[in-house]
Amino acid sequence: MPLLWLLLLFCGQQVSAASAVPAERVLQSTNVYSFDALPADSGSLSASVPVTQLAGLGDCQCRARCLSQSTCRGYGHSVSTSSCLLTELLPTPERMEPGTADWRWYARRGVRLLGEPCAADRDCSLLVTGATCFNSTCGCHGPVEEDGSGGCRKAGRFIAVGTGQLTGQPLWEQSGASVNECSAVCAANRTCLAFDLMSDGTCTFYSEGITSGAGSGRDVQSFVWSFRQPDGNPPQSYVPWDGGFLNVLPATTGLQAAGACFSDGAILYPNMAPEKLANLRTFFADHPASSDLVLVGMEDMVREGVFVTSDGREVTDLAWDAGEPNGGGGENCTVITQAGLLHDAPCTTAQYSALCQYVGENLAVGRHAWMNTPSTPQSPANGADGDVETFVDNKHDLAVRPLTWTVDLGAPVQVTSVLYASRADCCPMRNRFLEIRVGSHPTLFDEQNSVRCVSLHKHFMLQAYARMFRCETPVTGRYVRVARHRRRVFQFGELAVFGNRLATIGA
Repeated sequence: MPLLWLLLLFCGQQVSAASAVPAERVLQSTNVYSFDALPADSGSLSASVPVTQLAGLGDCQCRARCLSQSTCRGYGHSVSTSSCLLTELLPTPERMEPGTADWRWYARRGVRLLGEPCAADRDCSLLVTGATCFNSTCGCHGPVEEDGSGGCRKAGRFIAVGTGQLTGQPLWEQSGASVNECSAVCAANRTCLAFDLMSDGTCTFYSEGITSGAGSGRDVQSFVWSFRQPDGNPPQSYVPWDGGFLNVLPATTGLQAAGACFSDGAILYPNMAPEKLANLRTFFADHPASSDLVLVGMEDMVREGVFVTSDGREVTDLAWDAGEPNGGGGENCTVITQAGLLHDAPCTTAQYSALCQYVGENLAVGRHAWMNTPSTPQSPANGADGDVETFVDNKHDLAVRPLTWTVDLGAPVQVTSVLYASRADCCPMRNRFLEIRVGSHPTLFDEQNSVRCVSLHKHFMLQAYARMFRCETPVTGRYVRVARHRRRVFQFGELAVFGNRLATIGA
């Protein structure tokens, strides 16, 4: 028997089946059968708020009446008068006025609008598709933005990805359209992620982006939606800054800082543009670091003097302080002064505060993973356990090429970037000859069934470090495979995957 009917019977209520069954989406969430009590001294709702008044009901009966109406978002009950007030406006402390002491008010869970208080994402997403709970408030975060009418819409833009790149099942077609018209139609539809435009103006829309490296072979222009941000909300310690979220870690070494950021779904701050570094003075004034120098995401570990950021870019024209860099091979990490100037610094022998920038939710953590050779005592699960101190290893099998590690994301994802952590305790030269692909089949990673995200043939990282790599274009699939070619040893610490779940996008 549904929970709602049990409550109604327990309270002795007689209601019709039509009034007892909320809207279809409400029935899918047991969260809406619970209430949050406002403080006892909250008073009563403002007189300007419309309510339905019922007499002669106990608290349990009043609650059951609210549950029997899909539009009821809270209720108030007076013990002394047995009065019941039902409201379609969520009761919050800001909406209350002083009143008699015996009134108690309750806010229904799971039926929150944008800007209203919440405890979990499910409180927000029932009424507003795509909304999530961040800082205890419902809003449009990450890959979505407010649409101006109380809802959320996709946030991002279309990017051209070449000719005939889309191979999925079409959603629908539209004739006589331009690029701008096709873009507007697809952007307004939550399930549309890509489109092809033929020379005659026919537009074909898709619910998936690039799923095959082989392409369709059609002579068409292909466009894929690129989301503003991957899925996920940052930990509470991260604060908004310049369109992203930053957090200052306590004193640590450069290598340890990369791992600490990794565990948050973050990287060491990667933007080395002089004006961006200068602007950080304001950030540090509001969020002081525990040291005068703060670690940021740039190093020259592999080649002395060639500086690479934590998101994989070689950079020049840097805002070095006078006399910097001056440490040679002994100072391969980078710190920033409170004035926004750069110093090179040791990676292991000195400790500094560290500045992390949030990337997104790691969609691979805790997911099933395997290798194509028997594993050593180091389990394949280590590559997706969220711990950069563990690592993946394989049997040194000369007969198997390439050596691979695969993780199942559980559902199709539009993957935008990966964060690769090398083994912490040894073997930096094993960080090369790697290819990371995203596919729709657990074992077939040919051009027909998968797409290359990134190819890492050069020696790109020393041990105990982490670096993010953006896919060449956003690619769609359920499985992510790391393959090592031309060598018989395959080891790494951890792989984080960032992107947007298709199920969430089209909810």
